[in-house]
Amino acid sequence: IAENCRLKAQQDSLERTAQEERRRWEQSLNAEIDAQQAKAALEQSNERLKMWCTELERQVEQIEQQTKRQEQIDHTELVALKDRNQQLNDANRRLQSEADALRGQVDDLKALLSAEAEKHTKMSRGHDERMHIYEQQLTEHQRRTAKLSEAEMSLADR
Repeated sequence: IAENCRLKAQQDSLERTAQEERRRWEQSLNAEIDAQQAKAALEQSNERLKMWCTELERQVEQIEQQTKRQEQIDHTELVALKDRNQQLNDANRRLQSEADALRGQVDDLKALLSAEAEKHTKMSRGHDERMHIYEQQLTEHQRRTAKLSEAEMSLADR
């Protein structure tokens, strides 16, 4: 009986040891399965991140290309605007010179007209014949003044 009890105790001890070993083995196996699943999940996450980064890099490249194209367009427009501005400045300077020249001519003609009118006044007092000549000159000067006015108006219209 003692031998049976000892064998029974030994059998129970072996069963407990076997159960503990099985439980440790199952835990180890479960831990390994969990680690593999975590590794697979990380690999999938890593792949998604790589694809996302690739897409972002592609978008950055597109934006850089669009920016370069817009900068080229802006530069071209700026150059064209500068050229047009220079042309307008040149034309303005030419018109200003023409206006100055015409003002000088107007002043000269006014002075001439004034001098002629003064001469006419002095000379017309004594001579009817000369009066007729001076009236003709005055008419000529009036014609010149009209032309001058037309030139001034033309200049103002510019």
